[in-house]
Amino acid sequence: VHQLGLQEEVARFALALVLEGFVDLSATIADAPAVRLKAGEVLRSRGTIEHVTPVRLVAASDSARVATWNEHDVEEAFRTCPWVEDELRAAGDRFQAEVGITLGPLGEKLDWGLRADIVSRLQLRALAEHEVYAVRGKPLAALVIVGAGELELLGDDDQPSGEALRSGEFLFPTEVLRAGPAPHTVRAAKGGALVLFVERRAAQEMLVTCPPLLEIFSTS
Repeated sequence: VHQLGLQEEVARFALALVLEGFVDLSATIADAPAVRLKAGEVLRSRGTIEHVTPVRLVAASDSARVATWNEHDVEEAFRTCPWVEDELRAAGDRFQAEVGITLGPLGEKLDWGLRADIVSRLQLRALAEHEVYAVRGKPLAALVIVGAGELELLGDDDQPSGEALRSGEFLFPTEVLRAGPAPHTVRAAKGGALVLFVERRAAQEMLVTCPPLLEIFSTS
C-alpha cells in the first residue's frame, strides 16, 4: 500500500486499486495524463494484446492511497477464477489505448480538457495479429488513432512495406476527412493492436468544435 502526496507516483505494478483520493494514469515516458482514477477504481496495467505500455499513477489530490500487486501475485490470485483476469484485461485495453494516444500529437499539443473531450467520443477495437483493418483502394469510414501495438502498411504485393503506425498516430486522416480511398492495405502487426476510432461524420464535427485538430491533421 502506497501513501502518496501530491505529484508523487507509483509504477511497476500489475494491478492497482485506488483506496483514497485521485490519481492520474500516464505512460512512464510521458507527462500528459491519460485518465483520472478515483477511490474504488481498479486498474490492470495490461490489456488483451501482447504489447504493453509501461504506466504510472501520479497523485492528483493532496494525498492518495493506492494498493498494488505484482504480476506473480496477480497470476496466483486469479488462477482459480481466470474470468476475472479476462474482464480486467478487457477493461485494461481501454486504459492502454488512452495512454497510448498521449504519446502522439494529441498528448503533445492538446490540453487535458480538449483531449478528454475528443477521447470520450472514440470507440475501442482490439485487432488480432495480422488482422486487416483497411484495404487499399476502398473508402475509409472512420478516423483511427493507434492506441497500442502497431499497424503495418502493406505494399502492392500485400507484404509489409517497412512502414508502420505507432501509438498516438493517425491512420490516413486526410483521406478519411475527404472520403478518399485507403492508399495502402493496413493490418495489425505482430502481437495485435488496439485502435480508437470515430465515424467520419463525427470526426468532421470534432474539427468544428476543436480547431486545434486541423493543425494536428495537417502535420500527421
